[in-house]
Amino acid sequence: MRLISRQAFTLLELLVTVTVIGIVSSLLIRSTYTFLQEQHLRQAANELLSYLLTARARALREANLSGKACEVQLNASTSTVQATTASANICNDSPGLPALDLLTASGGDALTITASDGSSPYYITFTRLGTVASSNLSSSTTITLPRIFYLSNSPATQMQRCVMVDLNSLRIGWRNSSDTALCTYNAN
Repeated sequence: MRLISRQAFTLLELLVTVTVIGIVSSLLIRSTYTFLQEQHLRQAANELLSYLLTARARALREANLSGKACEVQLNASTSTVQATTASANICNDSPGLPALDLLTASGGDALTITASDGSSPYYITFTRLGTVASSNLSSSTTITLPRIFYLSNSPATQMQRCVMVDLNSLRIGWRNSSDTALCTYNAN
């Protein structure tokens, strides 16, 4: 009796294997792309929060002696944050607080920034006590607190990152773009 050894795959086996690999690859690529978009958005929100914390720390450290405040502006159209040119701005004094390009921080993705109130540019003024002022040095408009900045990228992911500026706190959070509720923040 002679045994027949099988040394090749059938055409049907090859087609099934290629189809399964194709489906798994497409799912993996899509989830990886969404993950990277979310990470870029998180990075931009973290950079904005870090910049605001630095401005607040400078106001606490240096404004006490001079009586000045630290004011920064967030320009949504250029996705930049920088110290304003107001004469009473301690963050503009030498050495000035360097500008931050949020578009670069987000990995070069399209970045959309909006706020819960007002129109761009958005001014944030930290007093010598480290609190947010109710009015700004560069703008006579009254600020409604908390002020929430929404960061989203394009093509839009399901999540938006939020940075909330309150009287005494700065926090980062998120919201689902299909939900109209305010942002959700971690307890810490």
